[in-house]
Amino acid sequence: MNRSLIVSVISSLLIFLWVYAALSKLLNYEQSRIQMMNQIFPAAINRVLLWAVPVSELFTAGLLTINRWRNSGLLVHVFYCSCSVCI
Repeated sequence: MNRSLIVSVISSLLIFLWVYAALSKLLNYEQSRIQMMNQIFPAAINRVLLWAVPVSELFTAGLLTINRWRNSGLLVHVFYCSCSVCI
């Protein structure tokens, strides 16, 4: 298989993943808020993260849609996943 085809397929799957993750948080806002408030962070940080997480997920999906920024989107994906594993 061609390398560009593999990158396109992986990017497409990641776009669906990030858009789904962001929309599920935004559409189920109350449940997301309750779950975020149960985290170990201070309440002020939780309120910021409540909006920052879905926005960053949509931003990552946006980076993956543009060929010029696809590599940056893949790096953001790796960084974001590695941060969530460490927490």
